Amino acid sequence: MSTTENFLPLNPDELDWLDRVLYERLDEEEHEDAEEGIVSVAELDGFFTALVSGPLRAEDVDWWALVWGDFEPEWENEAEFNTVLNLMQRHLNTIAATLGESSEEFEPLFMEYEEEGELFLSVDDWCEGYIRAVELAEKRWNGGGEAMRKLLTPIRAFSSQTNWRAHNRSSEAEFEQLSAALAPNVRRIYIYWRNAERH
Repeated sequence: MSTTENFLPLNPDELDWLDRVLYERLDEEEHEDAEEGIVSVAELDGFFTALVSGPLRAEDVDWWALVWGDFEPEWENEAEFNTVLNLMQRHLNTIAATLGESSEEFEPLFMEYEEEGELFLSVDDWCEGYIRAVELAEKRWNGGGEAMRKLLTPIRAFSSQTNWRAHNRSSEAEFEQLSAALAPNVRRIYIYWRNAERH
């Protein structure tokens, strides 16, 4: 794969296929103590975004193992393995390139679902993925102090870390405000940590 192809954004068909790979690998039987890993492409996007935008580096993390948890698929062949690996690497590279070269264009990949004929965006999976990566190095993230805590608050509000507080204890106006803050806050988080590296 050429360098250019390594940074080629995934198209909708590739995203849909990767989403199915992440979800359909899970055993239908419940495993109470098992780690499911990442179960959707939106959660993967959030996870990769936190690795790219925070104090950790993606290359310092065994993200492949973390994605699958206890349920890495049984690959049909080496080609299938390489296809999935290349798609994930491309997506990670795309996020890094967007934040690094034109952060104002960065947008999270939220889940879209239909209810009574209307389309809605769900931000929960994305936020869950982001916080999953934050928890890998909570102490280092806490080094950002009160400013970082405030920037992470909207993301945490849509995750299990706060029992999805945005849904349970927010007015409609507060809910919209928290949702609208997600993308701008990620851009600010990225800038904060990249500036911190230079000092």
